[in-house]
Amino acid sequence: MSAPLPPPPPRSEALKRAHALAREELRTRPRARRWWWSALGLVALNLAVGVGSAVMLLTQRLSTHGHPTATSALWAVGLVLLALLSAGPLLAFAPSRRFALGAGLVLALAAGAGVVLGGSGSADSRPFAVAGVGCMGAEVLLSLLPFAATLWLLTALPARPLRTLLATLSAAAAGLLGLHLSCPVGTVSHLLGFHVLPWVALGALAVLLRAKLRTRSYAP
Repeated sequence: MSAPLPPPPPRSEALKRAHALAREELRTRPRARRWWWSALGLVALNLAVGVGSAVMLLTQRLSTHGHPTATSALWAVGLVLLALLSAGPLLAFAPSRRFALGAGLVLALAAGAGVVLGGSGSADSRPFAVAGVGCMGAEVLLSLLPFAATLWLLTALPARPLRTLLATLSAAAAGLLGLHLSCPVGTVSHLLGFHVLPWVALGALAVLLRAKLRTRSYAP
């Protein structure tokens, strides 16, 4: 006759709490919402803010001083930024993981490089910092709404740094697009220091914030 099986080990308090949270989540929301609902909502918000700010700032710029950047370079980079605004949330939220995230980050890298290298080279008569602070402030301000919405929706998913980085870089590209189409300064130092680096800093900040935010969903 075989020996009786040993009793199962006692569950830890952390495991009990996790099970309780999962049961509560399944009770209140038995079916998880499709991932693409959140992604499509962010695409719509990104495009609304990005295109709206671009039209507003570009119209204002053209009515006063014109724009020195060649049309082909200006719109080529603008199209890459539009692609990031549209595809970034879908690639970040897609369950296919690595390939989608890698493709999205390559697109973000291409957008950042295009902004820096696609400038007109035109300098500004004002001091370097004075000309740049306004650009940086406008970019951050225009990006706040899609950035905050993206960060909130990410709390419904497990915290993954690359996903957070891609999703929030896509959101912050809304401000970058408007600034790219309207800024009269086209030097590499200005575009890198006051256009691209603040955009990257927002993505890095989001990764740090997401690591400290509580995940809202525990449903499978």
